[in-house]
Amino acid sequence: MKSFPKLMIATVVAAACAHSAQAVNMVQIDGAHASFFYDADFWGLGTASVVGDKISFSTPSYFNQHAEGYGKSGEDTDRYTNQTGSAVVAVAKNGYHLTGGIDYDVTTTYAQPVAGAFASQVNNTNISTGTWNGKTFVSGTQLGQFSLFLSRSSGADGIGSGSTANTGTISGAGTYSVVGLDSYLFLSTSQRGVGYSEAGLSTASYQFGVSAVPEPATYGMLLGGVAVLALAGRRRRKLLGGSLLAAASLAGTAQAANYVEVVGTHVSFFYDADYWGDNAATVVGDKITLSTPTYVDRTAVGHSPSEKNQRTFVDNASAALVAVARSGYALTGVVGYKPTITYSVSASGSQIELAGGESLYYGAFNGANFASSSAVGYFSYSTKVDSNGVAHSGVTNDPVQNGFLYNGPSLFDTLAVDNSLYLTSIQTGVGTTKSAVAYSYDFGIATAVPEPATYGMLLGGLGALALAARRKRGEV
Repeated sequence: MKSFPKLMIATVVAAACAHSAQAVNMVQIDGAHASFFYDADFWGLGTASVVGDKISFSTPSYFNQHAEGYGKSGEDTDRYTNQTGSAVVAVAKNGYHLTGGIDYDVTTTYAQPVAGAFASQVNNTNISTGTWNGKTFVSGTQLGQFSLFLSRSSGADGIGSGSTANTGTISGAGTYSVVGLDSYLFLSTSQRGVGYSEAGLSTASYQFGVSAVPEPATYGMLLGGVAVLALAGRRRRKLLGGSLLAAASLAGTAQAANYVEVVGTHVSFFYDADYWGDNAATVVGDKITLSTPTYVDRTAVGHSPSEKNQRTFVDNASAALVAVARSGYALTGVVGYKPTITYSVSASGSQIELAGGESLYYGAFNGANFASSSAVGYFSYSTKVDSNGVAHSGVTNDPVQNGFLYNGPSLFDTLAVDNSLYLTSIQTGVGTTKSAVAYSYDFGIATAVPEPATYGMLLGGLGALALAARRKRGEV
């Protein structure tokens, strides 16, 4: 695993770490020479232990992210962010001062047993003096900062599992009664294709520097040392750079698929069960509705007021659905298309988004593979749901519309749909956000094709009509 502690972080991360007073759930635990108060909304209740003047955390389970990919290219992403202005507050006991120095040890873990796994972790911590009233820490002067950026992929770094201890020291020689740590945490892991990826922050410990309050006779000797320390230059604040995983799209080319046939009134449908799942289709007339597998469903759970949990699934497939006109009929190239989200949102910070694009192609299908000849149409969409402070559930979709339009008189015997989807559930604060998606494709406009035997009758009828018209005009 690679560590890049000097990379620049995005401005939004820096803003997120800004010091500010906030109401949090602070829990006290005593050390040898200092009392510690930790934010249980951030770390979890009962996760802290103290030896001497060192406080350690066995982090909650939601600090470990798990992503599981499915199908040929289905990509699951589990992303977690949290921040607090008072991760740990140390208050010196009588007869002691805090120096402002910290020895830190943060352990990260990962498991990437197959290809397609990626993990990124960001942790930025600032050390500050401040005031403490027993409930709230208000930061003052910044004394130091340490940051961590870890990135690992099974493709670049190899498959496997393990852990990395990230240690360091921020020196301090001051005399403070209160020292606080703020913290910004970003965790992300993803898996593309079959398999899983896990990554997280498993333990963290902070050893606070402590000095005894000098006897009055020693103050004269200390004054000289303090003057020297005052000449030290101000530490330039360093920020950490994070990396987010961008979803990649497959090219619209034919690929081997596990097709299942279902029959409509005028159309036979073949859907890719590796993409949609088994028993995914419902057909009424020439309209097919396809549900997605349960692993596409997104559930994001927030455990504390300050955190943000985002669960995202990205996938796409060429010729995900093939429609073949039955004997005596043809397809016009006009397809009514509708994506539908079934959802439930909490009152606090729930958001859902479904986005993607659909392409329609004409081509040939042999029952196992579709070979495209030309593009017929394309449609893109984006549907969002926001709780707006009200917990509720429901179903939402774009209006029924002709997603694919072919402006011409052509008829088709075979059409195929390329599908791409991006589904995400976001929960900010305590609560649960859930989403599931289904798609419908209405090939209801199918034109009857005359049987060959009827062409003679049609021609005879047209000839008779023409003869009657000429007689009426006196031409015969």
